[in-house]
Amino acid sequence: MVVGLLVALLPALPFMSKFYLLLAFDALLFGAIAMSLDLLIGYTGLVSFGHAAFFGLGAYSTAILLERGVLSLWACLVAAVLVVGLYALVVSYFATARRGIYFALLTLIFAEVVYTFSRYTQTFGGSDGIQGVPAPRLMPAFAIDTPLRNYYVVLAYLALAYLVCRVLVASHFG
Repeated sequence: MVVGLLVALLPALPFMSKFYLLLAFDALLFGAIAMSLDLLIGYTGLVSFGHAAFFGLGAYSTAILLERGVLSLWACLVAAVLVVGLYALVVSYFATARRGIYFALLTLIFAEVVYTFSRYTQTFGGSDGIQGVPAPRLMPAFAIDTPLRNYYVVLAYLALAYLVCRVLVASHFG
């Protein structure tokens, strides 16, 4: 655990280039997605192809709010959770009664619907995505506007996701 923390703090060193910092950022982000997939597949046995849709909807809802002038990261995160939660309710209505390949295919269908909608709708920027999104603000005077700040926000998110997964698995529910 201590070694992992020391490795995670390496990007703060001055020799770290922007490229490697962005690479580390992506690795942390995909690590959080991998943990959620481990929770779903490893502990419940349900294979889902819809994780990218949940991830994308959260990112798009945050980007749209930032583009429209809502610069508070906290407000954007609450909205993203609500959007993804509503989408999850719709998916779960159809998918909870299914198991095995049928569950996997239903999640794939819903993921493809989100992909198609985001690719061919101008609100989502079409195939180019949303460009020129302003930097969110963690606090009124603290914008997350550098790769290093992005990295540390995602590192904190990964640590929180890890703790939530550990608590959930160790609980009576898990």
